[in-house]
Amino acid sequence: GFLFVGRGDKFKSMNNIAKKDGITNVLFHEEIDNSSIMNLYAQCSCGIVILDKRHKTHNIPGKFLSYLHSGLPTFALVNQNNDLISIINNNNLGFATSNFDIKLIKEQIINLANKINFESNSKERKKKFAKDLFSVKNAADQILMKFKKY
Repeated sequence: GFLFVGRGDKFKSMNNIAKKDGITNVLFHEEIDNSSIMNLYAQCSCGIVILDKRHKTHNIPGKFLSYLHSGLPTFALVNQNNDLISIINNNNLGFATSNFDIKLIKEQIINLANKINFESNSKERKKKFAKDLFSVKNAADQILMKFKKY
């Protein structure tokens, strides 16, 4: 099944479509308090990031970082030239694309689901990637290095 949590532009319309079409393997839930997020992630197999394809800039959403810190692979559907595509695909963190073709999306979600079932060290590897690249310490070190140049 799928659980959608949030408040995005399409949240209510997706919920209405699922109800209207009688889709029963999808659940919608309003935003969840941050203190409960990690418990929710522990019950999930994958995280999903969907950004408006009209964006013109790079965007690495906080939820992607929280997925990584939880060891979850991510399916990302984002705007063209978004850094998230190369970060996810080049580091085997899930699958990311800017191609909004429904057939490709379906195929890649199925591929990712099958892949999740066969990776043995997946969670640990994603957590390490998050710690190495996106930790507070790493950010602080990068900032301090810039100041040391002056």
